[in-house]
Amino acid sequence: MRMQVSVSKSFVFIFTIALLTLSVLGNLSYGDTDLPQIYWTDRGSWKIQRANLDGTNVQDLVTTGLGFPGGIALDMADRKMYWTDWNRNKIQRANLDGTHVEDLVTTGLNYPWDITLDVADRKMYWVMGSIGGDAGEIRRANLDGTNVQTLVTGLHWPRYITLDVAGGKMYWTIAKAGASAIQRANLDGTNVEVIVPSEPVGLPGGVALAVSGDKLYWTDWFRDTIGCANLDGSNVQTLVTGLDWPGGITLDVAGGKIYWTIDPLSSSGTGKIQRANLDGTNVQDLVTGLDSPRYIALGIPQTSGTITFSPNEIPDQTFTVGTPIDPFYLPLATGGTVPYTYTLEPLPAGLSFDAAIQVLSGTPTTAAPATPITYTATDTTGVSATLNFNIEVIGDGPGPVADPVDVNGDGQVNVIDLAIVALFYGTQVPDGVSVPADVNGDGIVNILDLTAVAQGIDAAGNSDTFSTDDVAAVLEAIAGIEGVAGAPARFSTSQHALLSGIAYRNVAAAFADVKHLATDDVRLGKWMPMLKELLHRLAEMRETPDTTALLPNYPNPFNPETWIPYHLATDAAVVLTIYDVRGNAVRTLTLGHQPAGVYESRGRAAYWDGKNQIGEPVASGLYFYTLTAGEFTATRRLLIVK
Repeated sequence: MRMQVSVSKSFVFIFTIALLTLSVLGNLSYGDTDLPQIYWTDRGSWKIQRANLDGTNVQDLVTTGLGFPGGIALDMADRKMYWTDWNRNKIQRANLDGTHVEDLVTTGLNYPWDITLDVADRKMYWVMGSIGGDAGEIRRANLDGTNVQTLVTGLHWPRYITLDVAGGKMYWTIAKAGASAIQRANLDGTNVEVIVPSEPVGLPGGVALAVSGDKLYWTDWFRDTIGCANLDGSNVQTLVTGLDWPGGITLDVAGGKIYWTIDPLSSSGTGKIQRANLDGTNVQDLVTGLDSPRYIALGIPQTSGTITFSPNEIPDQTFTVGTPIDPFYLPLATGGTVPYTYTLEPLPAGLSFDAAIQVLSGTPTTAAPATPITYTATDTTGVSATLNFNIEVIGDGPGPVADPVDVNGDGQVNVIDLAIVALFYGTQVPDGVSVPADVNGDGIVNILDLTAVAQGIDAAGNSDTFSTDDVAAVLEAIAGIEGVAGAPARFSTSQHALLSGIAYRNVAAAFADVKHLATDDVRLGKWMPMLKELLHRLAEMRETPDTTALLPNYPNPFNPETWIPYHLATDAAVVLTIYDVRGNAVRTLTLGHQPAGVYESRGRAAYWDGKNQIGEPVASGLYFYTLTAGEFTATRRLLIVK
């Protein structure tokens, strides 16, 4: 019977993620509390949770918007957690408390399972592949999801991955009946080799490293054990036996502990988080009553009172006037007491520093000789450390350039620029294509670009409010982007192609992200009404109703103006006529030839100012309005009260 149960495990959707290399752990510094904590994903309850290392204070972090959450990895210096979702084929991240969830990679994925980070090099690595077959891959990208690269292909069910950054290696598990193994390769994917073959390994689960002891640890779903070996695969040992579907695994090397998940695939409430000493003794239940915890990661606080950087130097930089610089990431701080405050000064004209992600970006506007720049990290106790380097800006580029936050190049920074960024939101910019909405030139239009434009609006001293004319100008700019006949041609053919069919979805995503951040950043929060109104207008423009209809005016009764909404199922010449109770025509509004669509919002509905054909206000009373659109005619009543 035991063999039958074990064999069935090899064909179940069972592999999870959980890994941290000592090189990553060395960079961890805990910022949410003074205690280290355990983080895990639960595919049964569709949650991401955490608890203290002793299992107390269990908290729900992310509880909505998840499919099957997979591997989880932590960047404690920047207070971020990253995870895969193998049902929705996404890689996402959020703050350590679960706020500000954002999509990083949403295309080209096929069952992304496990994820791990090289924080010093600002890279994430993940394994993915459909169930069965040899279509599995290992990929990596920047921490913001850009520059996705495929490193290893042709793998069978790769499910877990971990890094030995110092040794330049990545390790992963292969789950294949009769041929399961632990493999490794260089960090660039070259030199793939089997480290631990199917015997003595059954079906390896999570993999974790303890590089200080030159050890590799793993869980074994098939044998219900935890094993370890040297990094070359020699000296295989079984440390813990008698487990019930052990899954993800992670290490606290300094504390001498192994942590892992238990997901017995039985009824809800039997999942666990357990730990033991590094030699396998003293097995303890920490968190019980879970659903299906599969993947686990660990946050360890720093104990050093001094701050250092990784890497510990910054090379001198030379930039060119008028040429956008590649996003330049500054080193991360370690040690001290997090969180850190980063500064970079003085900055050449046209460049900006985002302290939240430690990146220098922008387009230099003025030539300057080599200038000493100071990069500083200061912790919450006031302890600081600095790195110094030079920036030179040479002047043989194309010369002075337009302000990058003036997205449409009209000489003003206003709500139109903000709206255009929202239209391109989430767009990955292909090489060789220049998209003005990518304000900071990092290859993707995201919240950083929205924030930069909002700052530009504030710096220009423009109004915090917007008018109907502002939104109309935005819609005109949109028409220019999408190549509508008669609209200003402000964007190239390649830029049109980027937006074809996706502009409205982009605005919705931008609006959702801005909504998350609005309470934290007043620069974005005060533009929420404009983006909300814009999204509504765009949704109308995109929708084609099934029938033509005349709708009730609003407000009604009114004084002195009202809006008259309608739907067009087909393109038509539209005329609206206002009649008094005796049937006399008071006002005729010739709206012209209109495309099929919804005309409900104030920017699109017919507008009547309560005046007759010669501009005189009409008297109070009952009136009728008739809409003629092609062969369609309909009449409704309205009431003026003065």
